[in-house]
Amino acid sequence: MLGAIPIAMFAAIISIIVIARVQRVTSNENLGKVMAIIMAIAGCATPIGQVIYGVIFESFSDVLYVPISAVSLLMFVIALIARRMFAAEPIK
Repeated sequence: MLGAIPIAMFAAIISIIVIARVQRVTSNENLGKVMAIIMAIAGCATPIGQVIYGVIFESFSDVLYVPISAVSLLMFVIALIARRMFAAEPIK
């Protein structure tokens, strides 16, 4: 619970930021379609990601620091890329 609650909080915050950004840059005519595609992809990716995490953590049950370190590094790289993308994009 101590790990799941902060992760859920950060996921909700990031979701709000990303959705607001998508709504700003998408034309009104395509907004419904774009949001539906984003929600569908996110809904399908969540259980797939959970299964992958389960398999990885089961495989590395003796050395849990390996997948945790790898995921932390990957998330850091994604955060840097996202920061650069959002900073370069003008706000309308």
